[in-house]
Amino acid sequence: MVFFTVSKNINIKITDSSIIKFYKPTDKNNIELDKIYITAFNDIKAIRDVFLRVGGEYKLRVEDEKKYNSLKALPRELGIENKNEFNTLTYGEIFDINKDKVDIFSQITTIKKDIKIAIVGGLGKQIGEMICAASAVRILRQELEKKFKTVSIDIYIQATENKFYIRDKEILKNSIGIDRVVPLPMNLKTLCNYDFYIDTSSIEKTYYYKHLPYIDAFLHKFGIDYTKIPYGKKYNKLRQNRIYKPSRELKEKLHKLKTHGKVLLFHPFSPDIKRSMPKDIAIKLINKLIKKMPDYTIVSTLKIELNDAQKSKNLLNDDRFEDISQYSKSFFDFTYIISNMDKIITVDTATYHIADIYFVPTVAIFTDKKLMEKRVKYYHTIEHILLDNKMEKSFSNLKFETPELVLNKMYSWKAIKVKDILDKFEKLG
Repeated sequence: MVFFTVSKNINIKITDSSIIKFYKPTDKNNIELDKIYITAFNDIKAIRDVFLRVGGEYKLRVEDEKKYNSLKALPRELGIENKNEFNTLTYGEIFDINKDKVDIFSQITTIKKDIKIAIVGGLGKQIGEMICAASAVRILRQELEKKFKTVSIDIYIQATENKFYIRDKEILKNSIGIDRVVPLPMNLKTLCNYDFYIDTSSIEKTYYYKHLPYIDAFLHKFGIDYTKIPYGKKYNKLRQNRIYKPSRELKEKLHKLKTHGKVLLFHPFSPDIKRSMPKDIAIKLINKLIKKMPDYTIVSTLKIELNDAQKSKNLLNDDRFEDISQYSKSFFDFTYIISNMDKIITVDTATYHIADIYFVPTVAIFTDKKLMEKRVKYYHTIEHILLDNKMEKSFSNLKFETPELVLNKMYSWKAIKVKDILDKFEKLG
């Protein structure tokens, strides 16, 4: 995390329309805890850009964190430390990203029975990362509750210009083991109200994060030996969102689909072009699934646009294929749809991480062996298919909320066979 001060009092509006207030220090002889601010490294540029848009007199100055690390009021950092982050990532100073593991219980020496922990920097940026990281937080809390009467854990995530802030907040707020989700930046006084903190703001740059499953990487960061946590505890779970209620139209649509038999979700596209299925191959695969799975209706929450030639051949013109993209308007719409599926076929996206929560048999198609090995390691209802990673250069204009994809052909995707998918489902039982 990075410490900073501002040159002039300013209020800025973050993406959920709430206001964060910044105040210029006025006492040069003393540290004013409520006027020293903390955020993640990646958030500094976003804040500077906001200041510049307001006016040139509003400036942000990064402070030497050594001045604050020695404060008695500052809570102890737990897990693998992330000291001097700004200089490390800005100037390339020596940064040991492959540190030896630490033991969180040897770091906690308090005799208190009730503790409060702040996790500063969030739990990843993509949905799959956050779901897995939240599972690590659940395990962290369970381990701490063996020693303490009560454990409170708050997550501070980047918010200044994070266009997914509301989505990220809702995902984490409904994760087991997390008490509050709060926007960054925060002031130093707020941090000092906690007993301990964990700095996750540059975990994605570490060696272990690149090589371990997400849940193990976060456990390692927290100071927990992930090799001693039973596989059976490494599952994903979300609370039932008390605020969310599926629309009447969505409920009626799913009910109608189920009256005709079983329902399979087909999710062929990813925000990452390397993991997305070419559109023409996706269309052919849907038509083959319709023929080979007569008891199922195939649905997609992604809009699959047909060109004129495909329309003339009446491709996807079958009452056992349904485009339900109009009903999937939010993350929780999507999770509700997944929870109502009998089976799922997906490329490497958040879909199978969510499917694990609801025990939905899923076949996930991967283009990268290393990613496959670390991402599905602990999932019992997920089978995988690995493609030969030889593909032509291709382009995508996929967006999460309005997913449309235009792709050149990728030869490796042609190797997918419906029989292989059906065999995988047979294996799942």
